[in-house]
Amino acid sequence: MSLAVAVTTIAMSGAIAMSADVYELARMGGEMNAADRDSLEAKVEANPDDSESRTKLLGYYFINGRRDENAKLAKSRHIVWLIENAPESEVLGLPYGQLNKVLEPEGYEKAKQAWLTVIHDSPKNLTASLNASNFFLLHNREIAEELLLHGQEADPTNSVWAASLGQLYSLGLSRLPEGPEKVSVAKKAFQQYKLAYKLSEPLVKQTLLSSLAKTAFEAGSMDEAGEYARE
Repeated sequence: MSLAVAVTTIAMSGAIAMSADVYELARMGGEMNAADRDSLEAKVEANPDDSESRTKLLGYYFINGRRDENAKLAKSRHIVWLIENAPESEVLGLPYGQLNKVLEPEGYEKAKQAWLTVIHDSPKNLTASLNASNFFLLHNREIAEELLLHGQEADPTNSVWAASLGQLYSLGLSRLPEGPEKVSVAKKAFQQYKLAYKLSEPLVKQTLLSSLAKTAFEAGSMDEAGEYARE
């Protein structure tokens, strides 16, 4: 199981809940044709608050982006609208609600500014903060880390913050050369995964074992790495 899937599993099981319906809606959107897309775009234009249709459309653009020349603009338009008007939307916490800074620079910058406004104006909205941290995870890790640490401080018994921080620190490990800096980052990741493991329900604990073993190994904690690898 990937790190992203593990963190999403924790989010679905924790205080910040995520409905399985959002996946089904996005999946349905990915199976639509162009006529279906146009029909839903008309529905959203008539009723901007139709989050179900927007989720399907994001599923469509996620799957068909390379075949649809207008997909990038439409995708970013829907994502920015949701950030500005419904920042707690579940789809914003999933890959369907993300933009790539390299491949979609204009849309990414608009969404970035929208998220910065949301987190400035609503710092206590933890669901929005978690969604924003997912958006910034790959291209602005300093912002993502700040959001996750804030969420962890405000909501310390929810394992999603520790798991997300473990994921964030782990993402940087592969780019670091062997040495003290890499060991230090690995220790941070391992400690956060250990905390997530401690706070999680038994079923969710299983999703963390491979990450625990890997980061323990990178941190030089060989005995613990072996223990988690055997579980």
